[in-house]
Amino acid sequence: MNVFTFEGNSYVNGEWVSDTLATGSRCSYGDFKKFSGAVTEDLWKSLYILRDELTGSDYSGGSVQRSNHKVFLEKFKDVEGVHNLYGGMGTYSVTIRLDVYENNSDIKETLDSLEDYPVLDGDVVSAIEHEWEVEDMKDIVHSLCNHINLEDYVPDYEPDSDKIEALAWEGITNLNLHWAYENTSAYLDYKSVQPYVEDILLIDNCKELPLLINRAWSCEEARRLYLEKFQE
Repeated sequence: MNVFTFEGNSYVNGEWVSDTLATGSRCSYGDFKKFSGAVTEDLWKSLYILRDELTGSDYSGGSVQRSNHKVFLEKFKDVEGVHNLYGGMGTYSVTIRLDVYENNSDIKETLDSLEDYPVLDGDVVSAIEHEWEVEDMKDIVHSLCNHINLEDYVPDYEPDSDKIEALAWEGITNLNLHWAYENTSAYLDYKSVQPYVEDILLIDNCKELPLLINRAWSCEEARRLYLEKFQE
């Protein structure tokens, strides 16, 4: 287990003064330096641990680390010796004083559980990923509005962004598509859902459905909707 010392200081009245860590304070990641000496019990109150499972940035970690950071702080942010860390490039983490880790059974149990399963709350992971999906959907809808062309079937068609967004969400489910999650975002290629969106728009707007009789539908649900309407 890697341990660190706190070396934060401030320039006050012409001299550098060592900072103190107040309970619940937010601290700079750079103020903690790796400790390479022997870890003895008499040093526990001056040493800190950082866990990779609660650490990330704009370029590292992901939804699991971000959710663990959120869940852990919601439960333990007011405990003496627990501090929220920030740094450059969106860095976030949590530092826990070593004596607190050793003596606070709830904190120790929570952190030790990450050894067996690296997620503190799967629902929070899902919520964070959905927030990212919603954000990426804006780009997906923009691309779909620019690339969908129904002119051969519906000459007067005008893109409706709200309708297209609803169909995109529906298509992701019906086509069993999967998002890719990066450090701070989700991504889905608009082209993967475009066929479904086009199918449903055609079914809803094409006035001469036999024109679509030879169309290769994106999925069975789209084909079912076509047959259902064609048989009316």
